[in-house]
Amino acid sequence: MWFGRFGGLWGQSLLETHDSVASKSYETPPPSPILDPTFSSQPVPPDAVRMVGIRKVAGENLGVTFRVERGELVIARILHGGMVAQQGLLHVGDVIREVDGREVGSDPRALQDSLRRASGSVVLKILPSYQEPHPPRQFH
Repeated sequence: MWFGRFGGLWGQSLLETHDSVASKSYETPPPSPILDPTFSSQPVPPDAVRMVGIRKVAGENLGVTFRVERGELVIARILHGGMVAQQGLLHVGDVIREVDGREVGSDPRALQDSLRRASGSVVLKILPSYQEPHPPRQFH
């Protein structure tokens, strides 16, 4: 076998590495729930949570309002053009559970103040609504 100017030890090391990898037996991993079609037809569990990361500047508004439903803070409205609308990661009906690892309680004003003061990377723990988005309303 000819290895050109890279022959000798380099070529020998390459062949030894190849033979070592080729001689191993690898197990097939279990199917991924994301890629397995049998999982896609199953309903999403009602208590499935999602972590959403946003970057913001202190004092900057997110463009979202909240309401209280059954003691939980729910996204009531997303303002067109706001940061949340631009990112598309949150939806009307999503329940906000935590902000940066702290539970939010049930006071929408306290949540708004907390989010307004936050800066840098902010992580929200949410319970997605899984509702079909409504088409935007048009006003004339």
